[in-house]
Amino acid sequence: MKPEKPAMTIVTLFFLAITFFTVNLSRAAEPIELKLTHWVPADNVMHKDVFVPWAKMVEEKTAGKVKVTIYPSELLSKARDTYESVVNGTADIGFSHLGLNPGVFTVNQIFGLPFLYPEAPEGSRIITEVYEKEPVLQSEFKDVKLLWFMSSTMLRLHTATKPIRTLEDLKGMKIRTGGGPQAATLKTLGATPVAISPPDVYTALERGTVDGLTFPWEAVDSYKIDEVTKYHNTAGLWGGPFYVVMNLKKYNSLPPDVRKALDSLSGKWASEFSTDLREKADIASREKIRKLKGHEFIDFSREEVVRWKSAAMPIWDEFISSVEKKGIPGKKILEEVNRSVEKYSK
Repeated sequence: MKPEKPAMTIVTLFFLAITFFTVNLSRAAEPIELKLTHWVPADNVMHKDVFVPWAKMVEEKTAGKVKVTIYPSELLSKARDTYESVVNGTADIGFSHLGLNPGVFTVNQIFGLPFLYPEAPEGSRIITEVYEKEPVLQSEFKDVKLLWFMSSTMLRLHTATKPIRTLEDLKGMKIRTGGGPQAATLKTLGATPVAISPPDVYTALERGTVDGLTFPWEAVDSYKIDEVTKYHNTAGLWGGPFYVVMNLKKYNSLPPDVRKALDSLSGKWASEFSTDLREKADIASREKIRKLKGHEFIDFSREEVVRWKSAAMPIWDEFISSVEKKGIPGKKILEEVNRSVEKYSK
């Protein structure tokens, strides 16, 4: 019996080695999972037409080494907590709005100034270009990896029971907004700004907590805001500056080839990709709402638009003044913004 022991030991070691090799090979083949969080509904253009295809592109570009799992509708983190959830690693990637975290993003709020640019495609190019030139803007994203910027389609006024035909009609109305310069603008124009996350707007309108809101057409459509509003102003007030960021530690831990693939699907390319799709969806939603019974579209005259712009201009001065007091060259940054506006608005 004694001579059999070495043979048994060799066989046992052989099978242990095979098992160890197989388990580790299986682990090596498992894709890196990246959790992407956002607040928009699953039928919104940003989810179904932007992030779902983008996630597939990432998987293909990395030859299956990465799998992006998307959590829409605040399933992983609330809208206002998106940035922090990426910083602390609850999520690996997050899509959010600068106005929801004014304490984090101070100088970048410049991209939310009223009547800054005409439409979303120009807005996305302006934001991306100026950000890349200004270190002070980049410093506010030091705790994350910025993947890309984009402007929402233009935000417009939508109200439940009272139409807004002139600037005077806005006075005293409670209007939902995302915060930042937009809230200050509404206050300057005579309204009472109310900061409410997009998923909670429907209920707020239904209960009369707010009288109206500023939303793009596609958001009115996907959040079913047309069910609780009936008056729609066609004039664009401002674009909403959005960002897609990634947990910095997670990004740096990725293999070089994976980082390279991710970089190729970020930046200017991703900004234009997402903005163009959102713009097309916005136009489609506008026409869909236009056909609904009981809804009125209100066009301002050119003179009325000028009145609104003139009334909002103090916000620009106040913003630049507040930034300059902190030792930040606000005027210089605004000059850079205006150069980009002129460049892309031709």
